[in-house]
Amino acid sequence: MADGTGVADGTGVADGTGVADGTGVADGTVEAIYAFVVRDLGWEGGRDELLAEGSRPLWELFDSSQLLETVAFCEDEFGVEIPDEELVQDHFISLRSLADLVDTKRPKS
Repeated sequence: MADGTGVADGTGVADGTGVADGTGVADGTVEAIYAFVVRDLGWEGGRDELLAEGSRPLWELFDSSQLLETVAFCEDEFGVEIPDEELVQDHFISLRSLADLVDTKRPKS
């Protein structure tokens, strides 16, 4: 709503769990990255443009500085380090592919 997620509780997910489909950590990571993109990068396009398979890749939707800002957010927010050599197109196909990369860098508990 006012926070740009379209959901009153600010999670970006209608059920308030912060997890889009309940399948695991990546969903919470996707939601956090999506909230950043809306809030800090001013994304005004549709949610599916960033999340759906088959949509335009992130490198076509954002410029390089916005992609680097998103990577910096992920590193700060999730306490991970993403080496430069992993900043390849495969990891910027969608927010889900970026979230999957972030989750591979998170410490296993």
